[in-house]
Amino acid sequence: MSLIEKAKLVDDLYVRLTGELKSCREQLTSTRYQLEQAIQAHNQKLKDIEMNAKGIEVMKDLIGELSARGLAKLQDLLSYGMLTIFDDRRYSIEIEISDRGENKTAIIWLVENINGIPRKTRIKDSVGGGIQVVLSLMLRVYFIMRYNLRRVIFIDEGLKELSSIYVPKLFDFLNETVSLLGFTYVWVTHDQTFVDYADKVYRVTDGTIKEITKS
Repeated sequence: MSLIEKAKLVDDLYVRLTGELKSCREQLTSTRYQLEQAIQAHNQKLKDIEMNAKGIEVMKDLIGELSARGLAKLQDLLSYGMLTIFDDRRYSIEIEISDRGENKTAIIWLVENINGIPRKTRIKDSVGGGIQVVLSLMLRVYFIMRYNLRRVIFIDEGLKELSSIYVPKLFDFLNETVSLLGFTYVWVTHDQTFVDYADKVYRVTDGTIKEITKS
């Protein structure tokens, strides 16, 4: 093999190795980006669960101030919502009022009827994020009505923890509160899945709001 041929082989090898190194770097960059996105999504998931849990905790003090009649109405609303949305489960809600010195607070129990046997779980302890999302939303509906506030609820990416199989049933429940109770929901989301459930759709681009015509 001549010197020129050897030089060409070395050059070809260098080009190939350079290409492979570039490909490895691109794959590493892509993997790092995917990992960062996964970490961000996980952290956001934990934040959403924490926010819903905190919202429920705040409302527990309000629940403690309810009369027996008001408490029964709240239990009925929450249980109806749970049965409507999680229609493949036999859920109901029980609220237990406890004294903390001069104050009263509430313990919210999720009750599931399994083969005729009720199983109670404290919402705070071991209930998944999807149930907390639903309960937090229904509690807002109740207290807006109780204190005669404006019946508008803003929801920012509020369904991340709820399984997609329950989303249609959730909107069935929300539509009942719209038609029967006069509520309006303003939903902020990047998920196009929810467009079909909206009466009006707006897109915000670079600070400009534009109404989108649904097909």
